[in-house]
Amino acid sequence: MSIQSSPPDLILLDIMMPELNGYEVCSRLKASCQTKDIPIIFISALNEVFDKVKAFEVGGVDYITKHFQAQEVLARVEHQLHIQRLSQQLVEQNAQLETANRALKDEIQERQQVEELLRSTLESLEVNVQERTAELTKINESLQAEIGQRKRVESMLQLTQFSVQQASDSIFWVDSDAKILGVNKAACHLLGYSEEELLSLSVHDIEPDYHADIWLTHWQELKEHGSLTFESRHKRKDGTIRPTEVNANFLEFEGKEYNFAFARDITERKLTQRKLIHTEKMSSLGQLIASVAHEINNPVNFIGANLSHVDNYTRDLLALISLYQEGYAHSSPEIQDKIEEIDLDFLIEDLPKTLSSMKMGAERIGEIVLTLRSFSRLDEAQMKSVNIHEGIDSTLLILRDRLKEKPEHSAISIIKEYGNLPLVESLSR
Repeated sequence: MSIQSSPPDLILLDIMMPELNGYEVCSRLKASCQTKDIPIIFISALNEVFDKVKAFEVGGVDYITKHFQAQEVLARVEHQLHIQRLSQQLVEQNAQLETANRALKDEIQERQQVEELLRSTLESLEVNVQERTAELTKINESLQAEIGQRKRVESMLQLTQFSVQQASDSIFWVDSDAKILGVNKAACHLLGYSEEELLSLSVHDIEPDYHADIWLTHWQELKEHGSLTFESRHKRKDGTIRPTEVNANFLEFEGKEYNFAFARDITERKLTQRKLIHTEKMSSLGQLIASVAHEINNPVNFIGANLSHVDNYTRDLLALISLYQEGYAHSSPEIQDKIEEIDLDFLIEDLPKTLSSMKMGAERIGEIVLTLRSFSRLDEAQMKSVNIHEGIDSTLLILRDRLKEKPEHSAISIIKEYGNLPLVESLSR
């Protein structure tokens, strides 16, 4: 028990002992876990090979026969102790190596688990990366398509804005309160305002006919029909009025109501219309004049052609009466009474004058008919050589009555100083 509680570094053991021999003691020591590593050196007087072999078999590390030298024993003890120390160091190193080996195995196993986890995580990450990459690719393609679409929309929006600004028609955006919200360049040019000035005005400022009550009626009608086209009058900044044709369109955007209107200056159109109407009136007047001239011309020609005969007949009759008066100086009382009743002397004197006046009137009517026919020119070609002087004379002849003295003005005197002008090609009307 003392050996187990405090084991020695080395045991010198004799073989021959009273109760137990050295072999049995050595066997028991080697059987114990606490003493099996203690080196045992047998010391005996037995010098047989058998005894030495048995000593080594039961666990001895050396065998010294008696009648030994002290230095030998010390050397062998020192040698065994050195071996023991080396063995102990080796055991400790083995234990350390075993511990390190186990730690290394545990570390390797842990690393293998970590590697497996990393491999599994990497595979999962690769799958996730692939899926995410595919998803991002789709998103990128969708974004590219959306960007392309937005670019096209932005390009069309810019083109629309540019087209609106460059449009020849005036464009207005107006809200339900008649407030002007937007205009283009043509609108500014039409009204003579800058864009900032127009945006501070309302419809009532540029359309004098649209006061508040009429505007409300107009707005309701526009909402009902969706689109209206009408003529209006736009008041410019300088106060002048421009006739316009307006195409108004009702819009509803983001819960608000708007009037998107196009306005076109129709001043030239109005002038053209007036010219066309005047031309049509003149054409109708020419046709009427030509018809009247034709109707007058026939009886005037008849009168003119017969007046010369009537004049000759009258002169013959007057000559005959003169002969009767010379041949029958003393006629019957009835004839004398009739001569006095009709004032024959006055008739003889006045009748040639009357016929002359009638002839002058017929000639005057003929001149007027010619002038009217010249004015209407319905019987002539579209283009012809005309005498400008004749045209002026015919016009003055028609206007002769206006040249006479009137209560509102004195007589107008016409002085003609015509030069020698060649004929010119002109329209017949």
